Amino acid sequence: LKQNELLVAKTNNDISMLPMREIALDLNDFAIAGDRFQKAPAHLYSNRLLYRPGETITVNALLRDQDGGILPSQPVEVKLINTEGKAVQTRTLTAKKSGFYQTDFTTDHDGKTGIWKVELRTDPSLDTPNGSLTLHIEEFMPERMELILKPEHTKLTARDTLQFDIASRYLFGAPAAGNEAKITTRLQPNLHPFPREKDWYVGTNEYFYQSLDQYSLSMNEILSDEGEKTARISLPLSDTNNLPKQIIRAMVDVNVLDGDATGINRNFTADFWPQEIVPVVRPLFNSRDLGYGQKADFEVFAADSDGNIVPRDLTLTLSFTSNWCIWVYNSGRGWRCHENDSATIQALNTIDKDAGIYRFSVDPYSWGRYELSIVDNETGFETVYPFSSSWDDSQGDQLPAARPMSLNLTLDKVAYQDNDTMKVEIDSPFTGTLMLLIEGDSPLYKKSLKVKKGKNNLSIKLDPSWKRHDLYLTGLLLSKNSKEEIIRALGIQAIRLDRHERSLKAELNFEPVALPEAPVKIKVKVLDPKPNEKLFATLSITDQGILNMTPTQNKKVFNAFFAQKRYNVDIIDYYNRLFGNSTKALLTPKFGGDGEVSETEADLNLTEMKTVSIATELLALNDDGEYEVELMLPDFNGEAKVLATLFSDTRINETEKQLTIRAPIIADLITPNFIRVNDHNHFSLSLHNMSGNEEAVRVRLESDSLETAFDKTYMLKDKESLNELIPVRLLEYTHYADVNLIIESDAFSTTRNYRIGTIPYAEKAIFYDRAELTVDRPWNKLNTQFSSMTGNVSES
Repeated sequence: LKQNELLVAKTNNDISMLPMREIALDLNDFAIAGDRFQKAPAHLYSNRLLYRPGETITVNALLRDQDGGILPSQPVEVKLINTEGKAVQTRTLTAKKSGFYQTDFTTDHDGKTGIWKVELRTDPSLDTPNGSLTLHIEEFMPERMELILKPEHTKLTARDTLQFDIASRYLFGAPAAGNEAKITTRLQPNLHPFPREKDWYVGTNEYFYQSLDQYSLSMNEILSDEGEKTARISLPLSDTNNLPKQIIRAMVDVNVLDGDATGINRNFTADFWPQEIVPVVRPLFNSRDLGYGQKADFEVFAADSDGNIVPRDLTLTLSFTSNWCIWVYNSGRGWRCHENDSATIQALNTIDKDAGIYRFSVDPYSWGRYELSIVDNETGFETVYPFSSSWDDSQGDQLPAARPMSLNLTLDKVAYQDNDTMKVEIDSPFTGTLMLLIEGDSPLYKKSLKVKKGKNNLSIKLDPSWKRHDLYLTGLLLSKNSKEEIIRALGIQAIRLDRHERSLKAELNFEPVALPEAPVKIKVKVLDPKPNEKLFATLSITDQGILNMTPTQNKKVFNAFFAQKRYNVDIIDYYNRLFGNSTKALLTPKFGGDGEVSETEADLNLTEMKTVSIATELLALNDDGEYEVELMLPDFNGEAKVLATLFSDTRINETEKQLTIRAPIIADLITPNFIRVNDHNHFSLSLHNMSGNEEAVRVRLESDSLETAFDKTYMLKDKESLNELIPVRLLEYTHYADVNLIIESDAFSTTRNYRIGTIPYAEKAIFYDRAELTVDRPWNKLNTQFSSMTGNVSES
């Protein structure tokens, strides 16, 4: 069915119509999320999802049926799609083994940053791909450090102290000993403090600036030798006897420096509650500006900080301020509109604590500003929801999606085998007629039965042919209330199939610490191989600093095929007559992104990054389920994730393990993303002794492109670290600036090369004058303005 179609049902002389443009029911209270169901799903994966422009991306794919089984070998089409939704590269691939495909894509150096995608289709004419992979193409430098913030509590009273632990280390293993942590806290009202209930409104925007002395707090802390620190933050209350009139959100941002350079940044939020129980307003309309003929419907109740609705005596007040004004003429100022700011009370109701969710409706008879006030009679805490009414009818009759009354459906098992009998408990809120369905992409089972209020039980035999992972049990309960009005309740419960026997058990074996620019041996072993089972694997080694920065992660391969899929049905009815809305997604989350790239930006040379990103081709394990591979590591110090994805025709899984890559003496340069000609810049030298002994370390910097002279020897104790700024200058433009960092010690000696991005010198205005040129008033340059200027000075 399409949105512009009308469903008509007739029986005898009765007729009912259902427009498909009606908005679907709000099903956020049900656990129905997941991937879209596919009859031939493809799982696409790469060793990472964050890349820089110009990098090569290795894309792997596994094609299976709806129950993770092998499909006949077939060609597939794979497309790389840029930020504008255009396919910039297209490949036709054939399977290597066991439904496995692999290819590489290289993006342009001047390609746009933002969200890119890789899509795979078994049929190029399909609108929906069999599988896709979201990539983030960004200009970035990998993180070199780890930062963990552990708040003791994130829900506090207004007089509590927020306490949180800071723990930071370098990814190659050294603690961030003695590093400075800069802590910034921003305070603002949190009018929507319930994460699951985005439309619950609490508190008021008024008086916020009167309750606090400061709205931004800053503090610096020095981390201990273990790289740790405990920090504390309290609300700067103006008057400790008068609590804020809203829930205060503290947005805490912690930046741990790496010497004099920015190291790593993390943040978290916490809420300070002036009261444990607060009055809540839930508006049942989309816009605060009501159009012509619209009504404002509300739900009013009290809730605790966990989001539980609790009984409370409340007072409701509706006040109105007219938009009309009186025009007054003054000879000095002309006509001016004198507005009437005085409010009139239009409703004053007392809500008993036993009322539950109280429904309140406003049918505006005048255009102007309204305020709905709800006061907790016990604590005096007030929630004020402002809205307005005008002649504008552009808002139409839009209402938010209705939430049906909940019908609890409970299953006797977490997951079922193909031939199991499923026992269902139905907790009915009232007596009525229940329609039970088991649904995939179509109804698979139907049963209509009478149920009484309370517990009801029945059993359903699962059909062995239902080998799919989008099965849901849905129940629609209908009855009539005392006013002979139709009432309903809806329940949705996922039916999960047990596929634990399809999971491979495997392990990785290698030395936990490896040297950079040296080979590392990694052994993959399946712990439960089966006779005559052909096993395959892909292996990757990826910089953990990049993985930590990525806003999304690769989906686990087992979950890609066997996790519960999305409930892919829109339940549309005419119960609330909510027309004019779309059930399609309006917003797509973005990470980064940019607009048009200027010529200067397109030619920008990015500074080379020291990282590790290795992805192997398909590996065939031996009959014992083992494979040993030797891989060459690059010039990199840090932590890497080693990930093996393993599969056969019937089983699949993955295993991972951390690998530390570091030299005995770690010397690194933290460089700017680019250098301009004649700019004065600094490199930050970071030096760490991880050799186990005290070492004399000589560090030199050499470059044919940059003006620098640095040659120093340091005595470093074991585990000792230091940072130092090194001044550099680019005298003339070169395509890149190459720098050699030379480290010499008894424990370890090496030369590390850095390639820094460069851009030409940018002219800047140093004198500016504006004058109107007329026939009688020519403009003359004042030569004294330029007499002291020398060097590259030009006029335009």
